[in-house]
Amino acid sequence: MGCLAMVDRYTQRFFTQVSLLKPHHICKSLNLCQPPLHSQGNCDACHDTVSQLLPKLKDPQTKLKIIRLLLKECKSLNNYEDKFLTLI
Repeated sequence: MGCLAMVDRYTQRFFTQVSLLKPHHICKSLNLCQPPLHSQGNCDACHDTVSQLLPKLKDPQTKLKIIRLLLKECKSLNNYEDKFLTLI
């Protein structure tokens, strides 16, 4: 599967998954909010950070920026693929 096809196929799935994420689940999966190891400060800092990050990832302008970056990387990878094929 080519890079552009992967971007086309998986970006919507990625954004759908992001929309389902909850700060508590992310911080818990990072082992920042599980007793007896968790420090309340680390847990609170994680919740604050994730709570600020998730809305940005749901913002249409941020989504567009992410897609543009992915497409730019695809173009870069295609250039390398062309160079590689000429070497063979």
